[in-house]
Amino acid sequence: MMFVTFSSAVGFAKQGRVKMLGVISPERNPAYSEIPTMREQGLDMVVGSWQGLFVPRGTPQPVVNKLYKVGIEMMKEPQVVKRLGDSGITIVTSKSSADFVDFVKKETARFGKVIKDANIQTE
Repeated sequence: MMFVTFSSAVGFAKQGRVKMLGVISPERNPAYSEIPTMREQGLDMVVGSWQGLFVPRGTPQPVVNKLYKVGIEMMKEPQVVKRLGDSGITIVTSKSSADFVDFVKKETARFGKVIKDANIQTE
């Protein structure tokens, strides 16, 4: 048993080499709706992988705004939506660059607590 990103496992699942037991997203993946969520199976587990565009601190706001706009437009391109969807990736975008900054701060705090509570040490 292992936890991997959905897109990493879906090819192996299609080949019959692995069986996907559940997803740790809040909802079932629309492209693979037969795979239940962990919550549906009684485990309160919700985690996802995410990506974002990062720029150096102090980048002028007009540049940040332009990159945000281009990134959002790219995620709406039909070929991008199809390719990611075929890989089991659900596209979720932030409402603004500031919203993404808040999301990253919350995720950092959430996993910081997990690390602290589990007393995880670096080597």
